[in-house]
Amino acid sequence: MSELNINLNKTIATEAPKSASTTAAVSASSSQAIPIVSKPSIDEILKKLGITKEQYNELIIKHPGFDTLSREEQIKIIAAKSAAPETVAVGTKVETKQAEIVNANETEKTVHSEHNHDEIHSASGGSTFDKAVFNELNLNKKGEVIAYELAKNKFLYGDSKNPKTEEDWNKLTDEERNAIVKPILEAEKSHKGEFAKIFGRKGQHSVADSLMSEIQAANRLGMSADEFKKLSAEQKEEVLYDYLNELNETDKFENRKSSFSNSDKDFWDKTNLLAESTNYYFKTVKGEERNICPGEVSGILKSEKLNIEKVQLDYLKNKSESGEELSEYEKTQLNYLKGLDLKSVKQDKLAEIANNEEIKPNEPPSLYAEIQNSEYADEYNSAIPTNKADVLNKILLKKHGGNTKDYHDAVMACALDARRAGDLALAQDLATKAVKFAGKHAIEVSEPPVATELLLINRAIPELDSESAAIYAGNIEKNIKNSKLRTATAQSLQLNSKEEQRAAIARVHILSQDEETQIGVVDNLRNSSKKSETQNEVDKVIRENGTVNVRKHAVKTTGELNKDVQLSSLQRQLEDKIPELVETAAEVPSTLHKDNQTPAFKHIRTVAQDLSPEVTKRVEMTLADQIAKSHKDNQLDMHNDIMQSKYDEVLERAASNINQYDKSVQADAIKSTYATGNEKAIEACNLQIDKCQGDLSSVQNEINANVAKMEAKYAEKVAETVAGTLVNISKAQDVSMTDNSQQENKKQLINNFMKADSAERYKMISKLPSNIKSDVYLMMCKYCPKLLSSDMIGDIVQMGYGRTILRTDGVSPSIKFELVHKMLSSDSSNKKIASNYVFENEAIFADATRDKALAVIQNTKIDTFENKYTSKPEQLGGNNNEEIKKFKQGFLNTLG
Repeated sequence: MSELNINLNKTIATEAPKSASTTAAVSASSSQAIPIVSKPSIDEILKKLGITKEQYNELIIKHPGFDTLSREEQIKIIAAKSAAPETVAVGTKVETKQAEIVNANETEKTVHSEHNHDEIHSASGGSTFDKAVFNELNLNKKGEVIAYELAKNKFLYGDSKNPKTEEDWNKLTDEERNAIVKPILEAEKSHKGEFAKIFGRKGQHSVADSLMSEIQAANRLGMSADEFKKLSAEQKEEVLYDYLNELNETDKFENRKSSFSNSDKDFWDKTNLLAESTNYYFKTVKGEERNICPGEVSGILKSEKLNIEKVQLDYLKNKSESGEELSEYEKTQLNYLKGLDLKSVKQDKLAEIANNEEIKPNEPPSLYAEIQNSEYADEYNSAIPTNKADVLNKILLKKHGGNTKDYHDAVMACALDARRAGDLALAQDLATKAVKFAGKHAIEVSEPPVATELLLINRAIPELDSESAAIYAGNIEKNIKNSKLRTATAQSLQLNSKEEQRAAIARVHILSQDEETQIGVVDNLRNSSKKSETQNEVDKVIRENGTVNVRKHAVKTTGELNKDVQLSSLQRQLEDKIPELVETAAEVPSTLHKDNQTPAFKHIRTVAQDLSPEVTKRVEMTLADQIAKSHKDNQLDMHNDIMQSKYDEVLERAASNINQYDKSVQADAIKSTYATGNEKAIEACNLQIDKCQGDLSSVQNEINANVAKMEAKYAEKVAETVAGTLVNISKAQDVSMTDNSQQENKKQLINNFMKADSAERYKMISKLPSNIKSDVYLMMCKYCPKLLSSDMIGDIVQMGYGRTILRTDGVSPSIKFELVHKMLSSDSSNKKIASNYVFENEAIFADATRDKALAVIQNTKIDTFENKYTSKPEQLGGNNNEEIKKFKQGFLNTLG
C-alpha cells in the first residue's frame, strides 16, 4: 500500500466515528481486511426463528437493524408480520407486491408510510449489508435502495465535525428520514430518462451494482460518498478492492455464494491479474520479491514504463505452462493477449513507432480527459471496465452523431488520451467504435495523424468491409509523406486485416511506392492467410502486378502456403518463364509439402529447358542439391529425373550428393548413376562410396567393377604423367634425343612404374618437380590410393601439401587418418593444421589422436610408443573435460 493511502486511512480512523457499519479496522500496513469475529451461522439463526432464508432476507430489507435486535424483538416482528392480511412470499428477487416508493407519476407524494420506508431500506442498514440480495433486485428497486443508502451515508458521515452513529439514524422518525431520502430519489428520477437513452438497461444495472459497491466501500471506512469521489483513481481502486476483498472473505467464512455482481467480478479479476502480473515481473525480471496492492499497480506500470499487455502475457504464459489452473477470466485474457503477441512477433513496426512517440495532449481536452468533471462522472466511474467505452461513445454519439467527422475525431481524441494514460484496452475499444461507425463513409487521412492513432485504427480495421479497407489503404499511401511511417502503417494494416479484406488491400499495396509494402503483400496478406481461397486470390494479384523482386520473394516462400495451393502458385509464377524466377524456384522443392516436392522438381526442370543453356545448367545444378534436402520417399524419383540432364556437370553434382541421401535410397541411386554410363558421374559416385552408410550389398559387384575400372584408369594417368615428366627432364639434359627414342623411353618408364613396388615408384616420383609431384599425389590420393606408400604420404607432409589433401573432397578417410598422424609428428606448422582438422572432425578420431592434437596446444611431449603423456598436466585426461574444451576453443581462435 502506498504511503499516501496509509496516511489516508490513519486520518479516517482518527476522524470517523466508530459506527455499527464498521466491521474491521483498516490497517496502515496492509490492505487486507481483518476477519470478522465469529457469530452464529445463518442456518442456526433460521432454525431458532423458525423461518426460511427467503423470509429472513425479506425481514432484513423491511426492518432496519433486524439482525441486531434481541431474539424476543425479532420474534415479535415475525409474529406481527404473520398477522398482517396481505403477507407476500418473497422470491429469489426479494420483491414485494405492496406499496411502491414515489411512483413515477406521483412525484409530489411524500415518502411517509413506515412500509414504504422499509421497502427502500438496505439489507440490514448495518455491517452485514447483503450485496447478493441487492444484486437480484430489479432496476427500480436498486434505484430506491441506492437513494436510501446514499441518504444514510450522508447523514452518518456528511459532517465530519458532527459525526453520527447507526443508533442516531435509527432514532429518526419516518418523516425525518424521508426528508433526506426524497431529494436523492428526485435527482435520480430526473436523470433517469437521459441515462437510460445513453446506457441501456444492462448498462444501468452495471452502474447501479458498481455504485452500491462504492457506497459500501465508503461506509466501511466511515467516509461520505462525496469524500470518496474526491479520491484519486488509484485511491478509489484500492478502497474498493479492500471492500470487495472483505466481502469475499465473509462469503467464504459463512460458506455462502458469492456476493459479487458482474461488475464487481470484472473489477476483482482485472485488478488481481494486474497485481499478480506486476509482482511476477519484478520477481523474474528484476529479481525483487514484491507484494504490490492492486491500488498501486497503475502508478507502478506508468513509472516503470511497462507494457500492460506484455506483463500480463508473460505471467499468464508461465502460469499456464507450469500447470496451474487458470480462471475463466485468465483464459479469455490469455487468448486475447496471444493474438496481440502474434502480431508483435511479426514485427509490427507501427507499434514500435507508436510506443516511442510523444503524444501531445488534445486541445481542447477530450471527453475522456474531462469525464471526471462532467455530469456523467458517476455513471462512467461506476461502469465495469468493458462498458466504459460504451459510456463515452454513447455520450459522444448523442453530441456529434449528426456529423460523422466531428464524432470520429472526438472518439479518436478520447482513444489517444486513454492510451496516453495507459488504458490500452479502453483506447482500442474506442478506436474500434469510431472506425466501425466511420467505415461506411471511408476513413480519410487528410492530415498525417500520429502513429498511435494509426495503430489504433489499424487494429480496428477488421470492422470495415473490403472496399472501405482498400480505400483506407489507398488513403494512407497517398497522404502520408514520411516513408518510414507510411510503410509501418501499411504493414500494420496488413497484419490486422481479416481474410475477406486481404485481396482488396493487396491490389492497393502491390502498387505501393515502397517495396517493403509490396513484399508485405506476400508475407502478411498471402503467406499468413489460413484460407487457400485467400492465398490464391492474393497470389493472382502478385502475378499480375508484382515486380520481379516481389515475385521472386513469392516463389521463394511458396512452402509457406497451404498444400493445395503450392503447385498452382508455383506454376502461375513461372508461366512467363522469367529466368530469375525459375532460378529462384529451383531452391524451393525441398521446402514444399512431401506430396508436392517431386511434381514441383520436374515442373521447374521442364520450364528450364526453354531457357538459355547457361541458365538451364544453373537451375539443374541447384535442383541436384535439393534432392538430399527433400523427403526420403521422393529422393530416388528426383535423382532419376536429374540424371536425364545433358550436362556432365549436373550429373557429376547429383552423383556427388548420393552419400547425403537417405540410407534406404543410396544403393538404388548408385545403380541409377552407373546406368547413365557417364564417366564423370560414375567417378563422382565412386568417390562417395566410403561415405555412404546404407546397405550397398545389392550393388557391391557393380561398385567393385566400377571402382577397379576407375583406379586402373587413373593409375595409367599417373604413370603417363610421371613418365612424360621424366622424359622431358632427360630431353632437357640431352638435346640430341630423338622423338622416337623419347616415345620408346616413355613407354618403358610407364611399364616400369606400373610393375614397380612402392619404393621404386617413390623414387621415380621424387625426381619430379614439386608442382608436378603435387598433382600426381593428389590424383593418387583421390582416385588410386593403393599406389600410395607411407614414404609418399611423408613426402606430402614435407612438401607442405597436407592441408590441400585434407581439404580435398573424395580422398578416402584412411588416407586422411594417416596424413593427420604424420602431420602431428612433423613441424609446428603441420601440427597446427592437423590439430585444427582433428578439432573440426573430432567425432571420427580416436581419443589418442584427440589427445595428440590437444598436446600441440600445450607443447606437451608425447610418448609415441604408448600414446600417453610423458608429463600429462592434471585435469587434461577426459575427452569431455571442460578444460579441454577451453583449450580447444582458444586454439581455434589463434587459427582465426
